Amino acid sequence: MGNNSIQMVTGKAFEYAILSEFKEKLNKVTHVEIIKNDAYGIAKNCFNEFQHQKQGRYLLTASFAVNFLWI
Repeated sequence: MGNNSIQMVTGKAFEYAILSEFKEKLNKVTHVEIIKNDAYGIAKNCFNEFQHQKQGRYLLTASFAVNFLWI
């Protein structure tokens, strides 16, 4: 994880998980396109630093958050 703090990496990884879950949910009702800029790249790289099991936990938690906000 280099010079980045664990809090920054976990926060950015969760941002990516939230974005992924919102995209999945919104794609059911409309067309969604994600702009892949520097912020997106940083968040995705942070997410990808974790093992698949931890990524799954992030996605599950993000799914709960998106479903809560969707109502």
